Amino acid sequence: MAGITLLSESGVPRTAVSTSSTVRDVDFEQYGCGEGPCLEAARTRRMVRATVTDSAFRWPVFSAHLREPRVRSFLSSPLWVDERHAGALNIYGHHARGFSEVDALIVCVYTTAIEGLFRIAKEIEFAQNEITGLNTAMKSRATIEQAKGILMAIRGCSSEAAFQVLVTESQRTQQKLRVIADQIVERAESSRANTKKTT
Repeated sequence: MAGITLLSESGVPRTAVSTSSTVRDVDFEQYGCGEGPCLEAARTRRMVRATVTDSAFRWPVFSAHLREPRVRSFLSSPLWVDERHAGALNIYGHHARGFSEVDALIVCVYTTAIEGLFRIAKEIEFAQNEITGLNTAMKSRATIEQAKGILMAIRGCSSEAAFQVLVTESQRTQQKLRVIADQIVERAESSRANTKKTT
């Protein structure tokens, strides 16, 4: 049986996915007690391998509250992407003999690969957000420059004076400068369209 525990930025754990209700029950016992194999792996970023007998010494509160007799062994491998994204891959076994060192090594290989994929995904997401932000900034700047040009033409003022008009209106209406610029451009385009209709 397996599941994944994720920690929030404040350290609150939750089970993101699991293969059975038994996994969730065991996880929730750990969350309620504040100790156990999955929490130790997620918090210390170290592999945890233990049996039910071991747990009585390592996590006495959790062991005393464990009500699932079918779970006899634990293997939890940390999942760590960055300070805000951490957790553990948890595998629970039926056999009292526990998991072997080879089992732990195989799981470690898998979780290391998963961590790498998560980091790549986060880097791609960050890059996409940066590009979106730059595109938005460029569009906003273009709109503001267009609005300045309209004001300069209408009022016969300088670029600096036109920009000050935008700033003053932004402060007066408590709206962003880009919104004010959009309104000016839209009114100018609407006025131009109406003029074409009448002619």
